[in-house]
Formats: sequence, C-alpha cells, structure tokens
Amino acid sequence: MSISYEEALGLLLDKVNQIAYTESVDLVSAGGRIIAEKLVAPFDQPPFARSPLDGYAVRSSDIAGASREKPAKLTVISEVVAGYEADTAVETGTAIRIMTGAPIPEGADCVIMQEDTDYGKDTVEIYKSAGAWQNICEQGEDFRQGDVLIQRGEVLNPACIGVLASVGRAEVTVYKKPRVLLLSTGDELLLPGEPTRRGAIYNSNLFVLQAQLLSWGAEIVYAGQISDNPEDVVEIFCKYQNQVDLIVTTGGVSVGKKDIMHDVFRMSDIERIFWRVDIKPGMPILAGDYMGIPVVALSGNPFGVVVTSQLFVRTALCKMTGDPRLEMKWRDAVLDNEYSKKSKARRFVRSKYADGYVRIVDGANGNGTLSTVCHCNCFLDIPAGSGALRAGEKVAVLMI
Repeated sequence: MSISYEEALGLLLDKVNQIAYTESVDLVSAGGRIIAEKLVAPFDQPPFARSPLDGYAVRSSDIAGASREKPAKLTVISEVVAGYEADTAVETGTAIRIMTGAPIPEGADCVIMQEDTDYGKDTVEIYKSAGAWQNICEQGEDFRQGDVLIQRGEVLNPACIGVLASVGRAEVTVYKKPRVLLLSTGDELLLPGEPTRRGAIYNSNLFVLQAQLLSWGAEIVYAGQISDNPEDVVEIFCKYQNQVDLIVTTGGVSVGKKDIMHDVFRMSDIERIFWRVDIKPGMPILAGDYMGIPVVALSGNPFGVVVTSQLFVRTALCKMTGDPRLEMKWRDAVLDNEYSKKSKARRFVRSKYADGYVRIVDGANGNGTLSTVCHCNCFLDIPAGSGALRAGEKVAVLMI
C-alpha cells in the first residue's frame, strides 16, 4: 500500500543526520562550501584611513573658499602611493601627492581629487574647497575588529571568499561534502562507449544521478552499474558501508523477477522505511536504513528518476548539509495550456515556468522519455484526484 509524499519524506528525513565532520580547505577550493566556523574580524578593515582616489592630501582649513577664480596655492612636500606611508606630515600651507589606496598622511584631514587641481609637482593650485574628512575612507569603514563577518553554516559565496582573503586567511574550516554511493542495476544496460546490441539500451539514469549529485554538492565515492544479481549489490554495499553517508540506487524496486532491491534489503538487514509512494512517476520508490546510512532506491524509468531524485534525494542532502540552495522551491502559477488527463495519484508533469505562467512542454511525456526534460525548469504539481486542467487555472509548480 502506498503512502503520501509528505509522509514518505518525513520518514526518510527522520533517518537523515546533518554532517558534523569538517575539513580545512584553501580559499580556491572553498567557494560554494558550507563554513563550519564563525569568522570574527581580527582587525579593522581598512586597518588605516586611506585615500579612495588620486589627488592631494591637505588640511581643509588651507583650502577653505578655494575656486578657479581664487585657487588655494600649496607647497607639495612629498608623494605617497598605495602600500607605503608618507615620510612626513602635512603642515599648514603644504600638500602631499597621494594615490588611491595610500594611507592618509598625518596632519591631513581631506583629499582633493587631482581633477580639481592643476596637477602641480612642486606647488599645486587647488580649485575647490572640501570639508574635514571628505574623500577619506575611514579606518574600519568595511568592518571593525570583533565584528562577526560570516556565521557558521553560511554558504561561502565569492564575496565571502573575498572577506576571508581580506583578513589574511589562507584556509577555512568547512563541513565535508556528503559522500554518496551510487548504483544502477539492470542486465539490459550498456555504458556509453560500449557497442550496442539488440535488446539493450544505454544507461542514462546513472549519469543523470551523477550530474545531479555533483550539482547538489555531493562527493560520489563510487558510481557503478551492477547486473541483476542481489549478491553483487550486497557486496558493494558491504564494501563501502563505512565510507558513505547516503546510498542511492536506481532500478529493481518493483515486483518483477529482476526487481532485486527487496532481496538486497533482506540480505543486508536494511530496515525498510517505506515502499511505494502515491505519486507519478516514480511510485515504487523504496527507502531504508542501512546501519545508520539512509538508502534511497529509485525506480528504473528515466523520468521517475529525475522526479524522485528531486523530491527525496535532494531534500535528504539539504538536511544533511544544511545548504539552503537545496531547499525545495515551490511557486504559484497560472497554467498556460491544458492538461487533459485525470490524476488519480499526485502527478508531476514536465513544464516551463516564466513570469508567473507555466506551460507543459510539448513532446512525448511518458515515464521512459527523457529528452523533453531538457526543456523544463519545473514540474507542474497536480494534486491526487484532480480532473483535467484548463488553461488559466491556478496551479503549483516545483522549480528544478
């Protein structure tokens, strides 16, 4: 007997634990990872007041009322560039040539951009007045010592990587990626590159799942194609049991002669969490607990794999990693074309969403059809018991 998606998902997530182990990685490798420490600013940034432009560091009192008609004339006593400090202080009647990023010299309280001067070398005419601290980036303008810059559990986006670099960190502690064992079963399956034979098909499910798992931040410990022999699957499970956080399989979950995953569960003492969920496609999904490792066994039909991996595997990884990018994104929409089938079970239909409207994609939509999924960015979520849908109806979609 099948159960609802929400009930099945709840049962699965009860067996999923958030990953607690960490590793230290360099900044080049840290992008997109989940930080496992709180980053506190060790110093002010910038650590000194600096100039945001090329110009002259002066005292505001020396240029009060300056204009092109009545310029202020000052003696240029030095020059300072980024990375160095001025070798003297600004005194009354003097200026120091300053470049972008250079520390503000002692005695100066403003910077005049060079475009408002005559670019003088020994003396400079200044054609504009400025108030105290004008055109100065103050010390600590970005952040102050002791500020919390990044909280534990945040995704390290490019700006976060820049902040880490700005405080001198060469490495950062992140949560390890979830390690996934991936298997595809089926005597009829060929790997890409192998010669074709009558009655056989190329294995797309293995590669769909690999691509999805990698895009969801997982590390694939082993990805293999196994014959319809339960002993072979049990051997692989046993070999990698201490190396993975999640096991995902495709094929062998229905009730046919070669639906071997039920035997695998029995032979491996895997606690069955559920079997069969009231959804289409992918209804015969099987889930279990293998000595603390969640096992998600998907059906073998390609569209079912795409849908149920989004509904179950992605959500399990979201809890496992705490990564907000993996959260399910549901949207309300208006249906742009009709759907003539009745839906006894909850049904997910390949569709494309844009600007508040969703359109069911053209072409074949059978469970074994994968090509039309290439043109989708969502699934139309049709509740169980629905009749035919008409254009203009309000519907819900799951973004993918």
